[in-house]
Amino acid sequence: GNAARVMDPAFRSGLQDRYGTPMKLTWWMMAGNMFRLSVNTDIPVPSTMPVYLMKRYHGDRLREWGDELTFHFHNWVWTDYDGDGKWYWNQARTYAEFAPDFDRTLAELLLEEEVFPVSFRSGWHAMNNEWQHRLDQLLPYCLHNDWPAVRTDTVEPLDNTYDWSVSPSAFVPFRPSTTDYRIPGDGRGWNVRSKYIESADSAFVAKLFVEATKGIDQVVCLWAHLPEADFPDNLVKVNAAIHAVAAKYPHVDYRYCTAVEAMQAWRRTADTTA
Repeated sequence: GNAARVMDPAFRSGLQDRYGTPMKLTWWMMAGNMFRLSVNTDIPVPSTMPVYLMKRYHGDRLREWGDELTFHFHNWVWTDYDGDGKWYWNQARTYAEFAPDFDRTLAELLLEEEVFPVSFRSGWHAMNNEWQHRLDQLLPYCLHNDWPAVRTDTVEPLDNTYDWSVSPSAFVPFRPSTTDYRIPGDGRGWNVRSKYIESADSAFVAKLFVEATKGIDQVVCLWAHLPEADFPDNLVKVNAAIHAVAAKYPHVDYRYCTAVEAMQAWRRTADTTA
């Protein structure tokens, strides 16, 4: 459905940046935990099901458009936190509960799918210091800063608990602090602010261009869920908004990049070492 539509040349070629490059997408595909327990017999390794299927059905188009295929992980654990005898896939309360699954999933992606992530987004925008430390050991770019969002869920099944209230509001990458992942500091990796694409209207885009005119390079992660009915339509809408605003700022360059390409451009590095 949606994947086939956005891979279609007739669709993608109509969405171009200032340089005439068709819009590139970064596919943060889920893997691990609950997928591993599936009983499918039509895939080689249940844990990597979404990545495998994306490669199987759209691998050629991914390469044609220069899209990035990478990793998305929800820190689900099968638990009964409130002790009422009902078990759920709950959002983990601690990193230790899902750390073995996360590392195993990384290994499976590498060995089974030849995918090792360079960019990453956590499910629910969830993060904690221990997990951020592990990410900073293994992969450089995280794009799940959701300033100023705060949410807490206390009723099982637990999900969507996060707090980005103290993070930078600017669309400028920062190295997360080793003592608080939400603020700039001395960490090895990078974090980038994200924005749900449906709310990225012309007024939002205009603010980005204004900041760019000040000489402040902007890196914007626009995200959505592939199964959403309006996923393709929102790509068209945000492209139209960008073009409308860009016409008023002819001296501001803008590019449609994958997550890795955007960070390479922002850091002004041409490193392509695998």
